[in-house]
Amino acid sequence: MMKNIFISLLLISAILSFTSCADDYINSIPGNSTAIVAVDGSAISKGDKFKNALQQVLETEDLSETGLDLTSKVYLFETVDGNLGLTAKVSDIDNFNDLLLRLSKKGSATQPKEKRDKWFSVIKDKWVLGYTSDVLVVMGPSLPAQHSVVMRQISRLLKQDEEHSIKNSPLFERLSAMQGSINIVSRVSALPEKLRSLFVLGAPANTEPSQIIVEASVGADIAEGFVNVSVSTSSPNTTINAGLEKSRSKFRPLSAVFANSMSSDAALGVFVNVSGLDFIDMLRKDQMFQTLLTGMNMAVDMDKIIGSMNGEIAVVLPRMFNSFTSEETGSDAKVSLSLAGELKDKTFLADIPYWKKSCPQGATIKDCGNETYCYEGNGFNYYFGITPDMKYYSGSSLSEARQSVAPATRPLPREVLSFIKGHRFCVVANIPVITGSLASGVVSSLLGDVKYIVITDNGE
Repeated sequence: MMKNIFISLLLISAILSFTSCADDYINSIPGNSTAIVAVDGSAISKGDKFKNALQQVLETEDLSETGLDLTSKVYLFETVDGNLGLTAKVSDIDNFNDLLLRLSKKGSATQPKEKRDKWFSVIKDKWVLGYTSDVLVVMGPSLPAQHSVVMRQISRLLKQDEEHSIKNSPLFERLSAMQGSINIVSRVSALPEKLRSLFVLGAPANTEPSQIIVEASVGADIAEGFVNVSVSTSSPNTTINAGLEKSRSKFRPLSAVFANSMSSDAALGVFVNVSGLDFIDMLRKDQMFQTLLTGMNMAVDMDKIIGSMNGEIAVVLPRMFNSFTSEETGSDAKVSLSLAGELKDKTFLADIPYWKKSCPQGATIKDCGNETYCYEGNGFNYYFGITPDMKYYSGSSLSEARQSVAPATRPLPREVLSFIKGHRFCVVANIPVITGSLASGVVSSLLGDVKYIVITDNGE
């Protein structure tokens, strides 16, 4: 009897030991990572975009002979200091060394060098690789002068224990509970600066982006070049989390009233269905939108205009700009923004005579048609008006304003317009326009040739 118990305990210990070793490679992910992406083996084996990206980077069609275990998850991460990285499991170090030797003969990588049971190489002069017989860590992009520093950093990560790894982070705890082939957990502070306010929207005033965590699952392509990312936001801070949940309850399902007015070459479109009074309250608590509203309120009373809306509201940026500061809104860099919304009333029109009298020096508001007006001055133009069916339209030119409620000449695909319907919140982001070449390249390496990301609520 005792012998059977002893053998059983040995078997249990062996199983637990194997289970622990199976994910030891995750210990190499920095514990201070602010964003982490898990790519399941299914996203690679099915021939999806991530597989194609790996084939291009490693310059091979047969990933089974790379020496990497691509049946296990591959992790991408961003550290608190902005470094990007990748962690994968190594199944055959000899095969991986052979792969790097082939790449070095093509001039795509340096010959692997061994240092204290660790191997190092550099791919395409910017990505530093460090690996053992069990794990691969890649970090970059970095300049040649920085490669030795990055190698030392990777060397520390390769021998890092679980206590100091990402495993003890609330980010990894949330990531482990998610379903799907490509999942992302990130602090809002790790996102591109121009997108952060979209995820802080609805949080209590003065909330720091680092206090909000975004969970996102990458879905299937909606149409060619379009991929859906379903997101939810939360915070470990109970006050902030309660504010986010309260704001979420204010949004209603979309029927995509204004989505067909967004041109396919616009930078960004935000679509919501909400009471304007609730929406303006959310915008006031967000620093970026508050700065924008303050600037626009010098011309017209945007609080009163948005407060007159109730229903679907669309904010479209036909082109991107760096910030909402006064320096960005001079004559050489005018703000380009279209706002459209369903109105419950048009009482703000009664205030226009007062707005005309109180314009800042050098600016004017003039009539441009039936219930259509134009503010011009100080390098800022804003045209706005009301349609006969009670829709507010606006833009930085008369044509741009009218376009905000009219079908676009080059609209988004029908599949995308149909997909927006039913969601409570939707952002259509033109990645090359918003992020620029470097960040677009990072997105491309994960998702392939994706031009647009359609961000929606997760339906909860």
